[in-house]
Amino acid sequence: FHYVAKNLGDGVILARFPLSKHEIFVSTQQMTILSLFNSNNSLTLEDILNQTNMNLKQAKIALMLLFLGKHKILKKEPSTKKLDKKDVFSWNASFKSTEPFIKFSSVSSKDGKDGSNESSKPASLESLIIGSFKNHKKIIYKDLVVQMKKDMGKDFPGKEEVKRIVESFIEKEYLVRDEDNRRNLIWTGA
Repeated sequence: FHYVAKNLGDGVILARFPLSKHEIFVSTQQMTILSLFNSNNSLTLEDILNQTNMNLKQAKIALMLLFLGKHKILKKEPSTKKLDKKDVFSWNASFKSTEPFIKFSSVSSKDGKDGSNESSKPASLESLIIGSFKNHKKIIYKDLVVQMKKDMGKDFPGKEEVKRIVESFIEKEYLVRDEDNRRNLIWTGA
C-alpha cells in the first residue's frame, strides 16, 4: 500500500493486489491500519491497537469497514462479525474489483469529535473529473477545465491541478488521448 494524505480526515491509498490495482479512499484511521500491512502479513487487533495508539472503538469502526463491506480488502480469522483482541487480520490477496476507485464510507463519531465535517467539505476535483468521464466517456480537455471551474466555483484550484489529475489518470491508464484529436480524452477506467 502506498498512501497519499489528502487532509486530516481522509486520504487515498494506491493499492496493488495480485489480481487488480486500485485507488482506495479511506479515513485516516483506515489508512494508518492498512499501512501496517506493508511490513506485516498478519496482525491481531491487539497488535494494531499497540502499533497505532488508537482506542478500541476507533480501530473497530475502521476495521469493520475493511473486512465486512462490499470491498473486503482485509481478511479476519475467525471469520465472524464480532471483534476480539486476539482476532487475526491479513490483507486479502484474492481481492479483485472492476472499480479502479474504491471509497470506504467515512464513519464519524456521533458526538462529532473526530474533527471531520463532511457537509462543509467541497466536492473533490478528482471526484468531479471521474464523474464527468463516467457520464461522457470522451471529453475535450478545454471543456473539462471549463466544467470543473463551473462545478467548483470559488473552490476551483486552477487548471494546473486539472492537468495534474488528468496526467495522473493517463499514467494509470484510466484515460487515453484520442489518436485522431489529441485534445480529446477518453475514459478507459471502470
